[in-house]
Amino acid sequence: MSHYTLLALAYECGFNSKSTFNRAVKKATGKMPSDFIKG
Repeated sequence: MSHYTLLALAYECGFNSKSTFNRAVKKATGKMPSDFIKG
């Protein structure tokens, strides 16, 4: 399993910034990306 930083994951998904990625994930799931890492 590869380990990505949130910033690298955001760029891999086509987002231009981590904040835009965070907003999109929160809108879609109701959680911040870091919440998934914490479990």
